[in-house]
Amino acid sequence: LTKDGILKPAAYAIEFLNRLYPYAVARGENYLITTNRHHSYGIVCHNQKRLNFNYYFTAEDKLERENLWKYYEDRAPLELDLRLSDLADGSYQLKCYRINEENGSVMRTWAEMEFEEELTRNDVGYLRRVCEPKLTIQKAEVTGGELKVDLCLAPNELLYIRVNRV
Repeated sequence: LTKDGILKPAAYAIEFLNRLYPYAVARGENYLITTNRHHSYGIVCHNQKRLNFNYYFTAEDKLERENLWKYYEDRAPLELDLRLSDLADGSYQLKCYRINEENGSVMRTWAEMEFEEELTRNDVGYLRRVCEPKLTIQKAEVTGGELKVDLCLAPNELLYIRVNRV
């Protein structure tokens, strides 16, 4: 949390993990899939980038807030092709919650405010409202017991997907 109570990406990562179901179905380096065994699945994914030498050799008060990208090893997107199998055929709803540089980023939104140090209560309220995960909802039909979920994650993106049979 920021001093004003605005969630940072790490807090959303914890929130996304708390939304997962109790039974693990699959996991990989960048994803975890869980289920409640009643036609619902929770998927959490990430494309975390490692900090590079620039970050470690720069004093904290000298970090360039406008150019944070230069402190990461790379800015490559991540393609994930996930398959949920042994599903009952029918209609499913996928709710996707994303936090990345374009959606819900406290730093990006603060940058749009020219890193103003003296924010009013209304300014902080605005930050709190716009710095939430982006929600998209889509439908998918399962035939043959398999649901294909193809994802592209931006650098340092966090993604939670809830899959429910409808």
